[in-house]
Amino acid sequence: MNWLREPDAEPIPGYRLLCPLGTGGFGEVWKCVAPGNIHKAIKFVYGNLNSLDGDGYRAEQEFKAVQKMKEIRHPFILSMERVDIVEGDLAIVMELADSSLHDLLQQYQAEGYPGIPRQKLLRYLRDAADGLDYLNDCGLQHLDVKPRNLFLVGDRVKVADFGLVKNLDRQSSSGLLAGVTPIYAAPETFSGKFSRHSDQYSLAIVYIELLTGKRPFNGKSIRSLAFQHVSEPPDLSEVPPTDRPILLRALAKDPEERFPSCQAMISALMQASPKSDDDGLSPASPRSQPTPSRKGQSDTKSPVEPHRNGVALSGLERTVVNAETAILRPTLIVAAGNFGRKALLDLRYRLLDRLGDLSQVPVFRFLYIDSDPEGLHDSQQGVPGVALSASQVFPLPLQPVTNYRRRTLEHLSDWLPREKLNALPRSLQPHGSRALGRLAFHDNYLRLMTRLRRELQIATHPESLAESVSQTGLLLRDNHPRIIILASACGGSAGMIVDLAYALNRLCQQLHLKSEKPNLFLFCGAPGDPATPAEELANLYATLTEVHHYHAGETGFSAQYGPDCKPVIDASAPIPVSYTH
Repeated sequence: MNWLREPDAEPIPGYRLLCPLGTGGFGEVWKCVAPGNIHKAIKFVYGNLNSLDGDGYRAEQEFKAVQKMKEIRHPFILSMERVDIVEGDLAIVMELADSSLHDLLQQYQAEGYPGIPRQKLLRYLRDAADGLDYLNDCGLQHLDVKPRNLFLVGDRVKVADFGLVKNLDRQSSSGLLAGVTPIYAAPETFSGKFSRHSDQYSLAIVYIELLTGKRPFNGKSIRSLAFQHVSEPPDLSEVPPTDRPILLRALAKDPEERFPSCQAMISALMQASPKSDDDGLSPASPRSQPTPSRKGQSDTKSPVEPHRNGVALSGLERTVVNAETAILRPTLIVAAGNFGRKALLDLRYRLLDRLGDLSQVPVFRFLYIDSDPEGLHDSQQGVPGVALSASQVFPLPLQPVTNYRRRTLEHLSDWLPREKLNALPRSLQPHGSRALGRLAFHDNYLRLMTRLRRELQIATHPESLAESVSQTGLLLRDNHPRIIILASACGGSAGMIVDLAYALNRLCQQLHLKSEKPNLFLFCGAPGDPATPAEELANLYATLTEVHHYHAGETGFSAQYGPDCKPVIDASAPIPVSYTH
C-alpha cells in the first residue's frame, strides 16, 4: 500500500481521513470526511493487485468480490459508493455505520446482561436475514457472517464485509478455508464446499452468542472447532428451551436439513415464546439498557480499542490482565539485515521450544526487513516452525540510480551525499553502506508503515490475546505491546535504526496503544579485534554516535519520506539506552 494512512491524510483526493475504525483479515477501515462534508468509511485492502508474489492474493479476492457485489442494492446490505485502484492498491468507500452488533453486545455485557435482549435481537437479525436471503436469491453466499460484520445504521442492521462472497453456481474452494472465521463456519466449509444454507448456519451461531454471551462450540483452535462443527452436537444449554429445536435444525450438519431460508429460521424463533422475554437472561441487578451509540461519541468503543478497564474483551472469553505476576504480552519483533535475521531465527527456535506452534500464539508477531533477496529467501528455509513464512518477510528494494536522478534527487540531496548515491551497486543492495540502508527505508516507508500498523493491531486484538492465553497456558500480563528491534551496528541496515524506532513510536501513538519505547538489541561486533574491517568500525562508531545523539534529546528528529509526504518532527528520545556485554 503506497498511501500514507494517518489522520488528515487524503489517500483519495477529497476524502480526508479522521480515525481508524477497525481491522480484519483483508484490510483496515477508516472514518473519513467525503466531499460535501459527509462522513463515510474507507476500507483499505491489504496487498497490491500488481504484485507478482503472494502479497496480492487478498486484494485480488476482495476485488473479485467487489465485482459480484457492485450491482447489489438492498436496504439491509451496507452500500459501496466507489471503488478506487491506484497503482494497484484497492480502496472501497462505503456507507458509514454507527456500530456493530459485536459492539452492542459488549455494551449490554458492561451493564451486567449476558447478551442482547431476545426481542430486540430478533428484530435486528430479521434485517440481517432479509439481506442474506436477498444475496441467496442473487446466487451468492456471504460466508463470513459474524457479529462484527453486522452493522447498526440508525436502529436497523445491515450486512457488510463481502471479501468471501461466492457464487452458488460456481463452486470454488479457492481462498475459502484461508478466509472463513472458524467460530461461525458451517461444517461443509471445512471441506472446501458451501451451500445455499451455509449463511443460515452462521447466523444461528450469531444468535446464540448475542443472546447468551456464549457460543455453541467452545474449541480453542481451528482444528478443534472444525471437529466440533463437523462431528459434535452444539451446546444449547444457555438458550431458552423453546429455541433449542429450532436452532438444532438451523445447525444441522447436513445443509439440506436446515430451514429453507434465513428468514424462515428467524420467523420460527420469533413465534417461539419463552415464559418471559429474557427467560432468565436478565442481569442480577437490572439497570437501564444501553442503546446503540454512534462512532465518534465518547461512550462508543472502537474496534481498534479492544480493551476496557484493564480487561481484553475476546470473542472467546474475557481474558483478564495480571500485571503483577504474568509474563505473556503482545510483542512485535522487527529484525533488520543479516544479523537481525540470524538473531530472529534463533529467538524463534527458543520460543518454539517454550511455547509450541508459534502460529497459534498470535500475540507474538515477527517481521524481517532487508534489501537482500538472498537473505529473504534463506529466512524461509530450514526447520518448520522456526523458518519464517512469506508473510513474515518484507523486502526493502532499492532502485536504479537513474530513477532517483529523475524523480527525487533534489529531495534526497538534503541528507544523502551525491557520491553515496552514485556509488549504488548494480546489485541494488546497501553492501554495508549506512546511507544506502537508510535510503532503502526511505523508499519503502509508506508500505512498511502499513505493514507494521497491521502487525501491531493483530498482536493487540482481543481474539489474539485469548487464543494465545489458551494455547500457552500463561497469564496475560497486560495488553500494551512490547516492541523489539534486532539489528547490527556494523552493517548497512544500521542506517535505518533511528528512523525505524521513531516510526514505531508514532504508530503506537496513532493507534492509541500504551507502549514502552522500542527495545533495541544492537550487535556491535568485535571493535577490539585488529582483523575487524575498517568499514565495520566506521559504521559502529557512526551508529552509536547517532543513537546517543537522539537519546540525549538536544536536537529533535526530523525527516520527510518523499516530496509529497508531511515532514516528521519528534523531540523525544527514540529508544532507551543501556549497555550489555
